[in-house]
Amino acid sequence: MYRPDTYDIHNSTLDSFAALFNSCESFPELTIRPIEQETGGNDGYLYLNNVRLFGFDWERRDNYFHNGVFPFPTLGQYERKIQKNNIELSIQCDSQGEVLVAGWHDDFRREEPVTRQIATSDPDSPQSNAVLRYTEHFHVYHYTTEMAQLKRDLLTALYNNFLDHTSFDSTADSGLLTEFARKFGNCPRCHSEMILRRNRNSGEWFLGCTGFPDCHTSISLR
Repeated sequence: MYRPDTYDIHNSTLDSFAALFNSCESFPELTIRPIEQETGGNDGYLYLNNVRLFGFDWERRDNYFHNGVFPFPTLGQYERKIQKNNIELSIQCDSQGEVLVAGWHDDFRREEPVTRQIATSDPDSPQSNAVLRYTEHFHVYHYTTEMAQLKRDLLTALYNNFLDHTSFDSTADSGLLTEFARKFGNCPRCHSEMILRRNRNSGEWFLGCTGFPDCHTSISLR
């Protein structure tokens, strides 16, 4: 997030979100860890049983997302974010830091790019041309009542091997997802950390050993 004038509140809202997410009693195996320094890419990662899954981009919407009301039919992202394949999920909070709007980057990537001017925090260049993609596939979550639903939707996306909007409003069986979540762990062969990988040919997600190429252990998510 290249907004030096809002770093402090950006980081504080992310830390608050992570604390609430991690304290949610539903699916305790699924946690969030913010990145402490600006990377120009992900702002944090999701973990399942301490196994790192995928990264997400975090933003606080300053002026146009109030009291949980998102007034637009689409959610937009900059082209530079779409081109970063390490980012899989966009999560944004309202100006009160109490409500989220979430969208999967796979849904953004399927849309046509558009060019328009956007506001910047640079006083010498208050506006700049930007290439954006928009998606109608996003979901609004309230911290206090729907954090468990957010975690369920994230697990459903992993379970179904589709990191897209088909996970929103999931009705997957809680027991099934709990059993699925508990399958994650260290490599049974060399005990190294297992990380989430994706088969380039089939698109299937699986756990691969970080000891590769010395260790070739892989575990299907299904």
